[in-house]
Formats: sequence, C-alpha cells, structure tokens
Amino acid sequence: MPYANHQGVRIYYEVEGEGPPILLAHGLTGNTTFWRAYGYVEPLKDKFRVILFDAR
Repeated sequence: MPYANHQGVRIYYEVEGEGPPILLAHGLTGNTTFWRAYGYVEPLKDKFRVILFDAR
C-alpha cells in the first residue's frame, strides 16, 4: 500500500492508468474505496492517470 509521508503524517493514495492526471477527492466521510464502489475508476483509467487519496 503506498503512502505519502510529510511531517509525520501518512496519507494513503492510489494511482492507476496513464494520460492526463485526474484527482478524485472524496467527501467528508468517504475514502478511496467509494470511488471504486460507484464505478468511477475503471472507465477513467483508460484515458486518464487516476489519483485517489484518503483525506485526513
């Protein structure tokens, strides 16, 4: 599992696909799994570099 570390804070992220980057930012109670559950990642990764992250 990839994590970005900055000033002692670890944030989980995922990157899939190739192409122009598109950042999927979830709402207050969400996380990266919501984007997959609602079917966004699969079609987008064919044309974009999809970046998901778990906000703090």
